[in-house]
Amino acid sequence: MKLIMKIIFIVGVLALENCASPASKEGMTLKGFDSIRKLNETIFVAESIGGSETNPFLISKVGNEDLSKALKDSIEGSKIFSGLKNSVDSGWLLKTEIIKQEQPYFSFATDCRLTIKYSLFKSNSLVKEFTIEKTGSASLKDSLRPVKRIQIVNENAAKANISSFLNELTKL
Repeated sequence: MKLIMKIIFIVGVLALENCASPASKEGMTLKGFDSIRKLNETIFVAESIGGSETNPFLISKVGNEDLSKALKDSIEGSKIFSGLKNSVDSGWLLKTEIIKQEQPYFSFATDCRLTIKYSLFKSNSLVKEFTIEKTGSASLKDSLRPVKRIQIVNENAAKANISSFLNELTKL
């Protein structure tokens, strides 16, 4: 009986250890991007759409809430805008939509391609739309656990995507 309990315990621990986690806000947030170009205005960042919730028994995904938070932190850190607004008014507004997320279910060297559409408005008029596709990568040196590797890949793809978006913002 004790042997069966030990086996059940070990199987349970292994199952929990291999549960998928969503791409984290911290992993997707771009740090160290300091723009020379500054818009001395504030922006409202709407909640992202098109993301997926992570099923712990499957694979990591990019969720709407964490992507929105990572975008806000990245925009704030870049200092392109003077700050973030808490409500929509006649100023700047950013809407984001995850169009496509391509990733493997399992591999040793992992790539994920993430496509995000950014819609930038000012005074309720569309200023510019960007559709950016970026790839994130990870390998065994990043994590031995496949589910963690896929999470890292998602975070790297989102971070690269946000970086390209901020670069586009500096061209306005």
